[in-house]
This record gives sequence, structure tokens and C-alpha cells, in this order.
Amino acid sequence: MRRVPYKCEKPRDKAHATIHTIGPPVSYNPEEWANSEEAATILRKFRKKDGKPSVGAIHTMIYRGQLVAQKFFGRILFRRSELMRLVALSPTIGG
Repeated sequence: MRRVPYKCEKPRDKAHATIHTIGPPVSYNPEEWANSEEAATILRKFRKKDGKPSVGAIHTMIYRGQLVAQKFFGRILFRRSELMRLVALSPTIGG
């Protein structure tokens, strides 16, 4: 009898549940939204090797459900008010 290898696939629903794909709201204000690099700067997520904002850390936070993002025309954007709320509630950053 031949053994079939066990396939373990990550659930795709978790990653896609936190990124909402919608069009821009009627009152779209560019100052209200931040891209991944700006979000990393606000949340103080930097790469250790060169000190640049860590976009990978932000994408990991989205996948884990720690950060909510919305997708406008293929770009992942974050509400600045939500990012500022996370900074204020963080015991290490906003303290």
C-alpha cells in the first residue's frame, strides 16, 4: 500500500478576512489614509539591519489579525486614526 504525503495548507480565510477590498469612500481624504511604509513608521516597526520601515512586519500583523487594512485600487491602506489608537493603547510605545 502506497503512502500519501500529508498536506498541510494554511487557511487562506484568515489572511483575507482582515483586508477588505472596496472602492474608495465618497469622502476620500488622502491625509486620512497611510500606506504600509507610513504605517510601519507610525507603529515604529523598523528593520534591524538598516533602520528602514519594515513593511514585512506590517504584513505579518495583518495576517495575524492584529491590524486591519483596506485595499483601494490594489494598494493596502490603513486609517491613521486606527494606527494612532494602537500607539496610544500600546504599553511599550504610547506608555
